[in-house]
Amino acid sequence: MAAEGGMSLVVKTVTRWLKGLIFLFGMYIMIYGHLTPGGGFAGGVICASAFILITLAYGAPEAYRHLPRGAAEKLDSFGALTFLIIALLGLWFAGVFFRNFIG
Repeated sequence: MAAEGGMSLVVKTVTRWLKGLIFLFGMYIMIYGHLTPGGGFAGGVICASAFILITLAYGAPEAYRHLPRGAAEKLDSFGALTFLIIALLGLWFAGVFFRNFIG
């Protein structure tokens, strides 16, 4: 029997069934994050857990097939840049840098 990365057939099957649902739930939490405390961060953690589950169940090569390293690096940079742009827009238009205006 050839050596294969990842875990047992049961874990791989359950991962195959759940990875889409976990990612979908994470997207739901992110979209409705303005209604729940910490929604955006929690949604991102849930989406990341789907990729972590794929990595643990199948191994790193399969995880890179779903989200290549280059794409992950670009998304990471895009997220940090978006965060900074939103902060600077608040500073430009309202004169504050990440101030809680709801309270």
